[in-house]
Amino acid sequence: MHAGNEESRRSVAFLIAATVILLPVFYVLAIGPAHWCMDHGYLGEPTFDAIYGPFIAVVKRSPPVQNILVWYIDLWVKS
Repeated sequence: MHAGNEESRRSVAFLIAATVILLPVFYVLAIGPAHWCMDHGYLGEPTFDAIYGPFIAVVKRSPPVQNILVWYIDLWVKS
C-alpha cells in the first residue's frame, strides 16, 4: 500500500512543479492574445495595465527583451 501512496505523492509533486514552471510561461505568452483582446474592445486598457503593467515595467529595462516582446505582440495585433 505504500507504493501507491508514494506514487500519488510523486504525481502531486510533478503537478506542482509543472504548475510553478508553466504558469509564468503562460503568463508571458498570454500578453499577445490579451493585447489583441484589448485592441478589439474585449479587454479594457485599465485591466490590461493591471495585469501586465508590472511585467511591462520590467521588460522596459531590457531593450533586447523589449524588442522580442514587441515582435511577439505584433504577431497577434497585425494578424
